[in-house]
Formats: sequence, structure tokens, C-alpha cells
Amino acid sequence: MSKNWGLKILSFFIACMIWFYVSGEKGADIAKRREKDGVFRNVVVKVVHPSSFILQTKLNPEHISVKIRGASHIVDKLTSKSILVFVDVGNLNKGKYVLPVQIKLPAGVKLIQITPPIIKVVLKK
Repeated sequence: MSKNWGLKILSFFIACMIWFYVSGEKGADIAKRREKDGVFRNVVVKVVHPSSFILQTKLNPEHISVKIRGASHIVDKLTSKSILVFVDVGNLNKGKYVLPVQIKLPAGVKLIQITPPIIKVVLKK
């Protein structure tokens, strides 16, 4: 047992390196599993405009679906009210428009899909 100390120490360090490598890969898999998708249906679309805006707005549709991905502890706490979905009509006049839906999400959350991505907007007096 007292022979080949150099090889024994080298073997120990190689074993430690392999263990750290394998445990690091498992940690990455666990982190991926902690990421989660969330789907929110019937999210209300808000209209953004300056305070002096005097036109009435009609949206079609008025509600959309949003699919997101993020850390499970964040996604689990979200509701459809915590996702800001809007169209900006600030620079528009009376008429019919097709506008892109815009969204503000909490930090750590990625947008996967908006359905539908555009909304018909009618502005009238």
C-alpha cells in the first residue's frame, strides 16, 4: 500500500475531475428542468395613447393568448394581469389600422408566441 504514492495521488485527482465534470452536467440538466413554459389565454389588450387623445378605439380581437418561457418560480407566480399587452395608437388619426401587438414581460421571462400577433384597430370620434 505504501508503494506508488504518485500514481495514487494522480488517480485521486483524475477521479475528482471526472466527478466535478459529471456533477456539473447534472446541474445544467436540473437548471433546464427548472425552466417552464406558461400559456395565458384571454389576456386583455390595452390601448396606449397620450392623455390628450380624443378618439374612441375599437379592437378586434380585444383579448389574445401569450406563450412565455422562464424560470418556473417566476412563471408560476404570473397571471394574465401581470403581463402587459398593448397597441400604441398615439400617432394615429381617425381610420382603420392593423397594428402589431406589443408586450412587456417581467425580467427572466422570454416571449415564445403571441396569438394573434396583430390586431385590427378602428379609431373614430
